[in-house]
Amino acid sequence: MRHTGIMNTYDIVGDVHGSFKQLQRLVLKLGYDLTSGEHPDGHQLVFVGDLIDRKDDQWETIELVRRFVRAGNAHCVMGNHEFNALAYATPTVDGSDWCKRHTEHNYQTHQSFLENLSAEQRDEALEWFLELPLWLSLPGLNVVHACWDQKSIDSLTQILQGSKLRGKADIQAASDRSNPLFRLVETVVKGPEITLSEIDLPPYRDKGGTLRTEGRANWWASDRKTQKQLVDIPANTKLDDGTAYPELDDVREFPDVSVPTYNLDTPVAFGHYWREWSDDDDWDEPEYIGWGSGRMCVDFSAGNNGPLVAYRFVEGERTFSIERFHLSA
Repeated sequence: MRHTGIMNTYDIVGDVHGSFKQLQRLVLKLGYDLTSGEHPDGHQLVFVGDLIDRKDDQWETIELVRRFVRAGNAHCVMGNHEFNALAYATPTVDGSDWCKRHTEHNYQTHQSFLENLSAEQRDEALEWFLELPLWLSLPGLNVVHACWDQKSIDSLTQILQGSKLRGKADIQAASDRSNPLFRLVETVVKGPEITLSEIDLPPYRDKGGTLRTEGRANWWASDRKTQKQLVDIPANTKLDDGTAYPELDDVREFPDVSVPTYNLDTPVAFGHYWREWSDDDDWDEPEYIGWGSGRMCVDFSAGNNGPLVAYRFVEGERTFSIERFHLSA
């Protein structure tokens, strides 16, 4: 447990996606006990969500993080994959379908969660997912899976009377596009998006083959006027015809496009955005992950054979530095 009389230190862990062996290595490297999650100096682990899907070791990952959280040695927020698992298992209000439809695409997305857990384990996992907050305000640090939008968080606090989904009715409401809860939950666990045509960009095929007419907004960036500043288009993205996606314009401005802005003094950590790790000390684009700005992504694609990464944050810091990152490998 945390020692009294010292500043809080948090090790913020990126999206795990069932990468249990990497998680074990990282936890040990950071000095934590694998049984309880206790640290000799009172540090605490903070998970940004998306513990599940993609890799095979689903139950082992859930069980470890849940044990640490329940022992009081870790915190974890809900990611979009935890929310989607809840929606996949929850019927719609009229009982005619599921909140997340059981299509072939959706099954493939959740295949490792559905096939590598027994029915009893899935029920346990889903019950625990409902214990996870949608965001965390820790001493000196804000944590969310995808986007800290204060207006959305204030509205969610009022509707939910707290930071957690309360059960089936909230899952149903948050899965219904006509319900105000839908957009609010989407913002914090999946992030805001920009209609690509608004900034003169064409649709693209994502890594799953889906044609996307919207792109993830760079809500954490300090400047958001040009295409490059506004939207996050993954590397090696293709157009619908299979040709390379056009290079984003960093000159022409689109000042009327609205994106949530993070203006709080408290640093914020998040995951979700599939960054790629570089061993270079001099990153070409510091705002690619946000360090130096008090806004930082810790997701470096562990679910796609990238490293599982943690950032050691000490209460009182106002910016982030590359020297405090720790990799599982």
